Amino acid sequence: MNQRTSLVLDQELYREVKAEAANSGQTVSSVLEAALRFYLELRSIREEDPGLVQLSTGGGLKPGIDLYNKEQIAALLDVEDFAKLHI
Repeated sequence: MNQRTSLVLDQELYREVKAEAANSGQTVSSVLEAALRFYLELRSIREEDPGLVQLSTGGGLKPGIDLYNKEQIAALLDVEDFAKLHI
């Protein structure tokens, strides 16, 4: 059963969510639900292995990190076989 709720969101965040919903043919609710489920799953993974996933609450990426460089990401995550990263 679905639960109805109200949220107070930053205006820019809401615009981004609304645009994502429109671009993907989803509802705003489904985009927000997917984002919350993703966040909770990452939090659960982090609790199981705190060194595996670093969640950021304030500020995006670290300077100098190239998201297209699998070797660099693997090194930052301390993963020996970067092919296992699925990126």
